[in-house]
Amino acid sequence: MTATAGAQPADSVHQGFWIGVGAGTGWQSFECVTCGPPPVPAKWRSGRSGGGYLAMGGTLRPNLLLGGEIAVNLNAAEEPSASVGHVGVVGQLYPTRGRRLFLRAGVGVGVAILVDPARGFPEDEELGSGGLAFRAGIGYDVRLGGRFALAPYVDVMQALASGDVRTVDGRAYRGPRNPAALQAGLSLNWY
Repeated sequence: MTATAGAQPADSVHQGFWIGVGAGTGWQSFECVTCGPPPVPAKWRSGRSGGGYLAMGGTLRPNLLLGGEIAVNLNAAEEPSASVGHVGVVGQLYPTRGRRLFLRAGVGVGVAILVDPARGFPEDEELGSGGLAFRAGIGYDVRLGGRFALAPYVDVMQALASGDVRTVDGRAYRGPRNPAALQAGLSLNWY
């Protein structure tokens, strides 16, 4: 059976339910001048991180997917630990004819959590913040056969958050403001 002119290649058509899982490395940052007793650690302002995401949803059109996503960037292996995350709705658009290159965009809630036991912030006294978040990215599907694909990707997230106020030893501190994250990695997708 031959393809007709203008028809999509069989391996580029998306349909029904889809799921994607990604992991990678990146960078996170936030405004944190008042996050603790001076001097505020540089890692509370920016630094390398690792993380990933889980997304799933449905196909609106063969070139447009819509779903929910949970993403996190963290440097929890070090102290102080800092985590930046996002929960929201994400759309994935394949604008090219071959439908391998995709653009992602999402909106939801972004959060940042800081813990530094050595400076008097035990886990139950972490500093945090939350607010409206925007997420955008780009990737490219490399088909593995069937409905599976590996995709290198780059995503960015920016949250608009003022920072929660927390009192530790009678002193008030404001949590991280406007957390942002960049993540580059590899995802496994099933369409």
